[in-house]
Amino acid sequence: MFDVRFGVDSLFERVAKLIHFAVMVTFAIIGTKFDPNSPHETYPTMCQLSICLFVSRLVLICQYGSVMLWVKGHKKIIAPLSIHITGFAIGAVLCLSGFFMFNSQSSGQFYIAWYIIIVMEALAVFLSSSQWPSVSFEHTNLSERCGLLTLIILGEGIIVLSKSMNYVVQGQNFSLGIIAQIISAVLIIYFVYMLYFDSRTKYPPSSTLHHFWALAHFPFHTALVLLMEGTSRFITWRNAMEIVDNIYNRYDTIWDSTNSTISLAPQFQNLSTTILYEAQADPVKYNVTGYLHTLRMSEDASSEVAVDAAFGVLLTLVNATLKFFKIEAAQKTTRSRWSVMRKIRIRIWVMRSLSMISFFCISSSRPG
Repeated sequence: MFDVRFGVDSLFERVAKLIHFAVMVTFAIIGTKFDPNSPHETYPTMCQLSICLFVSRLVLICQYGSVMLWVKGHKKIIAPLSIHITGFAIGAVLCLSGFFMFNSQSSGQFYIAWYIIIVMEALAVFLSSSQWPSVSFEHTNLSERCGLLTLIILGEGIIVLSKSMNYVVQGQNFSLGIIAQIISAVLIIYFVYMLYFDSRTKYPPSSTLHHFWALAHFPFHTALVLLMEGTSRFITWRNAMEIVDNIYNRYDTIWDSTNSTISLAPQFQNLSTTILYEAQADPVKYNVTGYLHTLRMSEDASSEVAVDAAFGVLLTLVNATLKFFKIEAAQKTTRSRWSVMRKIRIRIWVMRSLSMISFFCISSSRPG
């Protein structure tokens, strides 16, 4: 918002952009540890994010303050710039207060204030710009920049989608559901592109609708990023669940084929070797030797010891497969194998249903 109206080529502006870039990179690195559900463990991350937000607001205050120094003789520009600076100053104070609010004893809910700060700052900039033509977005390239950023997000979505498809290629799991899901994801990106660029209405740059249109890009781009990431994760999750379902089916076949622990152990070993090789799993971390030894030593396949050992083999193979797809794996091994299988298959049924619904909705959509 600052650059499209007041950006100039100077040493100060280049340093300011460098700081903004550093804040963005730092925010992206630290943001990977963001977990509001575990405030007592992640409060250092919250404090670091608060400092990043404070620094970014401080730089914006300096930038708008430098503009005020250059136009101090024009009273019509001083008032809206003062509103800009006041909004960012309030946001900076609140972000800095978050640094002291987050601690090991806090509830960790202060991060909600970040969203309120963003909305407040955006409203302060856009409302004042709509009331004072001297700082409006007329004769700026705001519309072009919004369009380019949308195009960049869609392009990144295609790249992320291609990475998800690599898992399908490596696993050679070209089922009808996976293929339909990939087509649905491509159609989602295509229709979003068509709906945005083909039906865009040209508003006068100084109008209220134009300001609202620009302001709406903040939640729109956030939703678009989540949509692009969600479509790719959806394919990855579906592919992983189909492979896990195949593991359970092969496990059931082996388990139901014999009641002898002596014959069960070699079959489970062959299954483990195949699955761990396909999942490129660490043989030390995902080691089933102990479970197989316990299974051989058990006299009765229906005993609790044998069932737990067999379930340990199954859970290890499932966790190795999920790790290959970068999905968080289960850590507990005390559940009943039947309850775990039931939950996994319910997830598969839900994913298949959602895939069919999304494909129907996208297929029935029309751009424009």
